[in-house]
Amino acid sequence: MKEQFLHFVWQNRRFNPRGLKTICGQEVEVLDPGKLNLTDGPDFLNARIKLGDTIWAGNIEIHVSSSDWIRHRHSKDPRYKNIILHVVYHHDILTDIAGCPTLELTGLIPRSVHDRYLDLMQSSFLLPCAHLLPEVDESTIVIWKERLLIERMEEKVRRLEALHQSLQQDWEQTAFVWFMRYFGTGINADNFQELAMRIPHTRLAKIADEPEQVTALLFGTAGFLQGKFEGDFPRQLQQQYQFLSHKWQIQHMPPEWWRWKHARPATFPSVRLAQLSSSLSLLFPLLHRLLLPTELENLLTGVRPHSYWDHHYRFDVPATERAKPITPEFIINLQINACVPLMIAYGRAYGDENIIERALQLLSTLPAEDNKITRAMEEHGLLNENAFDSQSIMHLKGAYCDKKKCLQCTIGNKILDTRGGSSVHSGLNLVEDECYI
Repeated sequence: MKEQFLHFVWQNRRFNPRGLKTICGQEVEVLDPGKLNLTDGPDFLNARIKLGDTIWAGNIEIHVSSSDWIRHRHSKDPRYKNIILHVVYHHDILTDIAGCPTLELTGLIPRSVHDRYLDLMQSSFLLPCAHLLPEVDESTIVIWKERLLIERMEEKVRRLEALHQSLQQDWEQTAFVWFMRYFGTGINADNFQELAMRIPHTRLAKIADEPEQVTALLFGTAGFLQGKFEGDFPRQLQQQYQFLSHKWQIQHMPPEWWRWKHARPATFPSVRLAQLSSSLSLLFPLLHRLLLPTELENLLTGVRPHSYWDHHYRFDVPATERAKPITPEFIINLQINACVPLMIAYGRAYGDENIIERALQLLSTLPAEDNKITRAMEEHGLLNENAFDSQSIMHLKGAYCDKKKCLQCTIGNKILDTRGGSSVHSGLNLVEDECYI
């Protein structure tokens, strides 16, 4: 038995409420189980119960065993002084120890609910409830996906707002660093952000009309122009960077920071930097462009890096000829991950609800992201029709499925929700032949 499961049972009243009594024989009626506390302190806050003829309001602590109270040293913690009920699955000591009544749940929890919980926890599916998903009505999934999207956007906006504060509330530099992070994509996102932190956007703006200088500044600061080169193109960039680094006192990044393994050639950091070098002159002022994602799309569509990269993925390493334009799929990725959170954060900072609304509407009109996560979830039955769906799906996997937080997931709750079900029944909807544990 897991304490997390007992939290679920208590919060959702998945226990037999008939004839509840404390271990001392006092009748108990649960009027309000309280609100689950997600921080330190008692498990449930502001609960209301009836003990005998008296109604009590306060907090409730839940343990697998009564003796856990002692092991967790709650008696020495002032936050546990106003506990009105100690709920346990197994009462393993002789008396109440919490200074309050103890309710034992053994024999009150439907076995079918616990069996389903174990089924979810032990599932090897990418979506743990994949085999049970058909039982969940579409409206529940739609509402939950809306909540997932809000959670995901809130998470990104919080990171963006923290970045904004760290950059002395400079929106242009914030937009540049944020854009660079998502231009880097995946395993090199942190490195692209670090690269942007070393290059003030004002310097790039000064040389935006000189593509070779922009290229030299980006590759040089990234640490890719160290050593000797055979080709004319990298040697020219190296010379340009030596001039710029001396002029602006630039500290380049260690080349070994960059990650190549597990990256597809098309997403190598060198290729992304080459694409970025060819597009930055079109993007200034960057903040304005990112707040207008359709304009960003028009500017980036068809942009190709220097012809050198048609024959290379790295400096001085020839490769089969292949053009490396910025693809429509990558532009969509930038709109979703760079533009939308920036629009929300900017709109929130200036109280502009219109820009926030435009950001959310954009997710409903952009094509869905196509990756191994969204494809796998689609196979399990989750619709992925637009960016709104794909962002929700990826948050579901990362924040809930991967962490087996089925008890905090609306879909998981619905699967464990036995009201009206034919095989399992909650404490509020009992049948005579239900088996309890």
